[in-house]
Amino acid sequence: MCKFALLCAFYIFIILIAIWKIIMNKKSKTRKLILDIATELFLKKRSSHVSLEEVADTAGLARRTLYYHFKNKECLVLAIVEPIFKTGLDYIGTFNDIQGIKIKDICGLCLTLWKKHDKNLDLLNMLDFENFKDVITLHNRFKAAYIELFKKVNDTNIDLRGDIMSIAAIIFRCFVPILMKIHKMPDYEARFINSIYGLIEGISNPALSN
Repeated sequence: MCKFALLCAFYIFIILIAIWKIIMNKKSKTRKLILDIATELFLKKRSSHVSLEEVADTAGLARRTLYYHFKNKECLVLAIVEPIFKTGLDYIGTFNDIQGIKIKDICGLCLTLWKKHDKNLDLLNMLDFENFKDVITLHNRFKAAYIELFKKVNDTNIDLRGDIMSIAAIIFRCFVPILMKIHKMPDYEARFINSIYGLIEGISNPALSN
């Protein structure tokens, strides 16, 4: 009798684990659906013109389901853009113990972000940051790490003059529009790196662009 009870308990445990996995898988798929639909809507209309109710309706979900996953728009936007900053900070972290880096390494950061988060990067460029405090906090943390990385640049292939922080900021603002235009071209990575070198050269030596 004792063995039978243990066997029943074991099978019940296995069934409960299977049910739990099904539920978690469904939640994961629902969350991804919400994030995908929200990203598309935010790109079309800007985040300030899209309500959570519209996201739920477009996704074909009950509104209470959306609110179960995201209690407000800031939580939703944060979930969309947070992976961008994590990817960037992870990349920057690989250079913590390296003193001198090349502009190619900065380009590597931009390309890594683009390859993993192209749509979300476009959305990040369109965000009204003042409406999303947690996003501002993450953005400022990433920006500080990015500036520190740029300060390590020691590249004999370019004459880096002027305000380093301004040059770093310009590159960060420009890299998404540049990649949006060239990412379908052959050898777009090499083209992008050459574009960034040219951009820096033009900023550092204005006489060359005249």
